[in-house]
Amino acid sequence: MRLTLDHTTSNGKLMLDPTVKAAVTRGIDNPSDAIIPAETSLYRAAHAFLTDPKTGAVTETRPEQAFLSPWWSTYYDFNQVAWATEAPDLSEGARSAFAIHRGWGGDCALYASITTTTDLSVWYGLGKNVPEKDLGSPQMSIAFASHDILQIYVPGLWVEANMKLWTIQRRVMAFERTLTNGRGFQGNLPAPLRPTKGGSTQMTLF
Repeated sequence: MRLTLDHTTSNGKLMLDPTVKAAVTRGIDNPSDAIIPAETSLYRAAHAFLTDPKTGAVTETRPEQAFLSPWWSTYYDFNQVAWATEAPDLSEGARSAFAIHRGWGGDCALYASITTTTDLSVWYGLGKNVPEKDLGSPQMSIAFASHDILQIYVPGLWVEANMKLWTIQRRVMAFERTLTNGRGFQGNLPAPLRPTKGGSTQMTLF
């Protein structure tokens, strides 16, 4: 992992933090760096209920928990995940594309939307497959990440104070028939994160 840009952004100092590098290396294949501008909408799958893999106890999540994660996707990729899929519903489409392993205990019943208020540094790339024990079982299985969409890691968004400072229009919604945060404007995305004419995201890297 190496930086190719000048990351004088709100979270740029975190790009090479050891914890960030370890998480990005585990989750993204051959990650690249980029800067997403203010007024960019990002989306992610979230959970209404979480099952503890060790005890089986089920807990209901607080809405704000859906935002406190560095893992996000663009408006374009998230819609592609939801509609260009053979999954039985939107929730399962998101689970499959982003390799959200069932062994982690999340139900993927929700999705979260944010709009950035400042330029933010990110790592991005194709997600890695996730080998993990099945929920409530010693049996291993693999969640295969999509090779058609990009996963975006935004350092620092796991901190509530940063989330409130760097984003607005924070919404959590149940998966339904449409995916929108009500704003529409998605910002001027860097070239590698822009959709092609066919609707998918370009894979050209810096």
